[in-house]
Amino acid sequence: MDGRTEPRIETVDGRTEPRIETVDGRTEPRVETVDGRTEPRIETVDGRTEPRVETVDGRTEPRMETVDGRTEPRIETVDGRTEPRVETVDGRTEPRIETVDGRTEPRVETVDGRTEPRMETVDGKTEPRMERVDGKTESRIETVDGRTEPRIETVGEEEVAQMISRGCKNFTNMVYAHPGRVLLLESYRKFAKEHHNFKFRTDDVVVMSFPKSGTTWLAETVWVMTHMDELHLLDQLGVYDRAHFIDKDIVLPADPEDQTSVAIRRYRELFPDNSVDDGVYLKLAASEESPRVLMTHIPLQLNNPDILETCKVIYVVRNPKDVSLSFYNFTTKVTRGETRDFVGEFAEFLDVLMSDQVLYSPYWEHIRQAWRMRHHPNLHFVFFENMKADGLEEVRKLNDFLKLDLTDDQLRKTLEVTSFDKMKSRGDKLPVFKEIRGKFFVKGQTGSFKGVASPDLDARMDAWIQENMKEMDIKFRYN
Repeated sequence: MDGRTEPRIETVDGRTEPRIETVDGRTEPRVETVDGRTEPRIETVDGRTEPRVETVDGRTEPRMETVDGRTEPRIETVDGRTEPRVETVDGRTEPRIETVDGRTEPRVETVDGRTEPRMETVDGKTEPRMERVDGKTESRIETVDGRTEPRIETVGEEEVAQMISRGCKNFTNMVYAHPGRVLLLESYRKFAKEHHNFKFRTDDVVVMSFPKSGTTWLAETVWVMTHMDELHLLDQLGVYDRAHFIDKDIVLPADPEDQTSVAIRRYRELFPDNSVDDGVYLKLAASEESPRVLMTHIPLQLNNPDILETCKVIYVVRNPKDVSLSFYNFTTKVTRGETRDFVGEFAEFLDVLMSDQVLYSPYWEHIRQAWRMRHHPNLHFVFFENMKADGLEEVRKLNDFLKLDLTDDQLRKTLEVTSFDKMKSRGDKLPVFKEIRGKFFVKGQTGSFKGVASPDLDARMDAWIQENMKEMDIKFRYN
């Protein structure tokens, strides 16, 4: 008819239906019935593969099919692009992105109960895996040359002004490091790549914790356990000249004018062409002979991604009440120039801590990152209070974890030389931090918070702890 090919009637499943063939050189749909409805099946139009359409609640939807017992739409190729197929992950319907223009796109998956995309390879580069932190989507950035680096965000002027007004007098230039939105000094930006890509060795032991949780004590303990034939160095070198604090370039950089610093002297011997401003402590740690004992307050996810696959990590936890008091005492003594890090009352410091406005905050996320990995064979948790209550049992566990095969006599010797009184005595002669106006080792006790906090402060801390402990089954000891 008029040179046009008209529909041809045929029977489909016992029903008489038209099959549309060629009109003006175009292949048109074949109409058939689905669930009692007459609907077209789209074939090729202008070289494009279109979906089979059906009606759902009065709307035209894509062709549904069953995947793993579930009915889901499958979208095929449009303009040579592979589009998403919807699938269910942990009971939720989510898209799985495949190849678009030769690029591998994210597949949405669940991490710790959150729905997050996982980025794969794009143009030969590894792209960020997105995660949710404090209700926001964060990213972990990786680079082309095989080096990884965190994403750094400058803290806004209004928030900085608020921190300063609340007593954090040295917080004039601050950044957030992602993932985790970790609050750090602006100097982190300079050393982020070097710190994040620090090359750990298989015989390293890393002591990790939120500040004032017992890091120095555990680092000294591990150093003694791994250097039993070098105990004479205890009275010759400070703990931070033997166990390396790899964050120190960031939080307390070396003073080029300090003529008494063992670290600066060694640095200039090893790196005569380098400036002290280039960073001292990371480079000294990297050049140290094995076995190394390393310390960091940087949380797990901001360290080298290979850390747990490479070396042993000891994560130290202390009850948050005593952490808060110890951190307060520390920050009111640390000076930068003539200004102390914190100026104010203890109650004001608690406000800052609970608002995630102290260095290395947020406190709870710091612990959670390690707690999620607590079953990893290279991660061992040590609780400060357990060390105080039964040190021998705890160093026996460390002995097993580190596979050192020390005798009980050697473990008792370890406890003897790392007692609070012995470490305090050595610290008086060989200061841990010269930036501290006062003593680094104060009491080292459990339950000190109770002696200084009002009932109101204690109740506020209890509420803060209860609110944030929902995801963890840690039982803190307070006496």
